[in-house]
Amino acid sequence: MLVTMKPRLIYLMSLLLLIPLLDAMAAEQAAPEESGDKETRVYRKFNPDGVVEFSDSPKHGGEAIQLEKLPTYKQAPPPKSVYTPRKRKTKQETPAGPYHSIVITQPADDSAVRENSGLVRVTVRLEPALQKGGRHRIQYYIDNKPVATGGISVSIPNVDRGTHSLQAKVVDSSGRVFLESAQIKFHLLRYFKPQSRKSAPVTPVKTVDQGD
Repeated sequence: MLVTMKPRLIYLMSLLLLIPLLDAMAAEQAAPEESGDKETRVYRKFNPDGVVEFSDSPKHGGEAIQLEKLPTYKQAPPPKSVYTPRKRKTKQETPAGPYHSIVITQPADDSAVRENSGLVRVTVRLEPALQKGGRHRIQYYIDNKPVATGGISVSIPNVDRGTHSLQAKVVDSSGRVFLESAQIKFHLLRYFKPQSRKSAPVTPVKTVDQGD
């Protein structure tokens, strides 16, 4: 590229020529991936007749013009957001240990038990089966009070008539609880014989014979 000008317009045209060159360099610096790392230079040559020539390629007798490097800004890429679902905490009151299920099968929940002697038979279903060796056992509770200890079936004597809660827990010899059943309720029906009132003794009345 070669531009020839008259001396009186040298200064003005020099500025006009430098502006697009500076813009081109700024564009190359703003997009280095497209233009690469090639440096753009401007060369100036003074002819004997006073005419100044500007070129983007070196000419005989020309000198390179040191252009001021324009500041550039490259925006950093936005941070990647990774969604991590929050784990829901599960409430576990007692360690399950080797057991995973215990259910009271007798008496049935909210059922009526008729037993005049107050004896209540309780049976549970435990999975897996109770470990052998006597280290583990089942503790039974009526109205949140321990009433019996044994295997999967026990008989609890002398239960008062009325509505009661019942629960079973698998424990070891130290009393540590492995698993507990849901709490159920039952209604014990016992025959109640009211005491009979004793009748007052009858006092014989002495009669008087009016004929005497």
